[in-house]
Amino acid sequence: MLDQTIPAPSVAPGQADHPLEFIFHPRAIAIVGASSNPDGQGNGFVMGPKEHGFAGPIYPINPKAKEIAGLSAYPSVLAVPGPLDYVISSIPAAGVPELLRQCGKKGVRFVHLFTAGFRETGDRTRTALEQHILHVARQEGIRLLGPNCMGVYYPEGHLTFQPDFPREPGNIGMISQSGTNASETVSFGGARGLRFSKVFSYGNALDLNESDLVEYLATDPNTHYIGAYIEGLSEGRRFFQVLREAARRKPVVILKGGRTQAGTRAISSHTGSLAGADVVWDTACRQAGAIRVFGVEELVDILMTLASGVRPTGRRVAILGGGGGASVLAADDCNALGLEVPAFSAAVQEQLRPLVHEAGTSVRNPVDAGTLLRNEDIQKAVQIIGGSGEVDAFFVHVSSAFTVHGVGRGKTAEDAARPLKAAARLGGKPFFVVLRNEGRLQGNPENLQKLVQGCVQAGLPVFPSMSRAGNALAKVLQHATRDWEPE
Repeated sequence: MLDQTIPAPSVAPGQADHPLEFIFHPRAIAIVGASSNPDGQGNGFVMGPKEHGFAGPIYPINPKAKEIAGLSAYPSVLAVPGPLDYVISSIPAAGVPELLRQCGKKGVRFVHLFTAGFRETGDRTRTALEQHILHVARQEGIRLLGPNCMGVYYPEGHLTFQPDFPREPGNIGMISQSGTNASETVSFGGARGLRFSKVFSYGNALDLNESDLVEYLATDPNTHYIGAYIEGLSEGRRFFQVLREAARRKPVVILKGGRTQAGTRAISSHTGSLAGADVVWDTACRQAGAIRVFGVEELVDILMTLASGVRPTGRRVAILGGGGGASVLAADDCNALGLEVPAFSAAVQEQLRPLVHEAGTSVRNPVDAGTLLRNEDIQKAVQIIGGSGEVDAFFVHVSSAFTVHGVGRGKTAEDAARPLKAAARLGGKPFFVVLRNEGRLQGNPENLQKLVQGCVQAGLPVFPSMSRAGNALAKVLQHATRDWEPE
């Protein structure tokens, strides 16, 4: 697992006073609109905290049901027998104003509006209803997340909107205007070792918006890195001030939706936001010191690289792996990304040659020898190269088809990755593992999965292609060595 140890307490001194901290410590949760149909809309919000072990009561609200998912159901939030702090709305939009009034009478402080069908429809009446909801919420002293969003994932407090999310907390904070992109970041990242502190899917940003959420994560002691998917801004000037301050404290990685005309058009019907000029975003991220990415996969790549503790100091890379042609393409990919693949000195090549058993195999860099991994000579090779001072990072690439020849066969995941883990330690440099064609599961899927799992457990960043690994190193290096002064 990536080393995402959180040394700070759950709520650091002073953090308990943050105006949003109360969201994460509810005494009870109610899901309004939960269904007696196990596959009904809203039932994921019941099952998530239930399966993750939320400590307080969970109240399904449905006037036609006595029991939902093994829990006693109630006809309204006013009928709930105890204190209630956190309500999830999964009812039609027209019913939300009355729900908020009931929540006000019950003393509810926070409502997550999964409910959609507001300004994102483009309908004036629906837009007016959304503003009316905000007015009612402020009258009742309630903070809103959404509408049109998936809500909060806080594994330490057993709050989640997906039952299959990882249960262990980590140090990645995330905000996402899209529920799907939030879910995919957690799921894709979780499979590669990422663990999260707090994740917000915030939708239309009627009340709590991107500035509020990034500002909160910037001060959260359990969040060491921040990821963000943003379509539009509620408060442009304020957001860029918040972003600049957040990036001073910890790395911030931003994925901006709506870079093109087609994407901008899609945004208007998704969350009803205004996308903003792409050149403005580019300049703002650069001036603030944030890392800009262009897809969910790249977002996960960069967050994983940061969370693995990679702190690159230079562009010179060593490439080791099986297949001469693959090594050639790997060198091309690295060069195209601004990385250097220097030829090793004669002294280094001489030390490497006895470790390579195929006739005619290159030891100049790249080293195109798959036998290194099978014979565990990878450790010796990496130690030789790392000790030479001739490179700043390592890329070790393996074809997924190569696993059919025995990598991982008859071994535990830990044993399968042991040679790579030992090599990374001996090399003393950033160490990236590239499992080519990983997504296709060529060769032996079982052996491959053991190798992936073992690398994740060992804290080694794993990538499905050399271009993605090289891009991650290049962007993190650019961030680590940037020469910028926030305005």
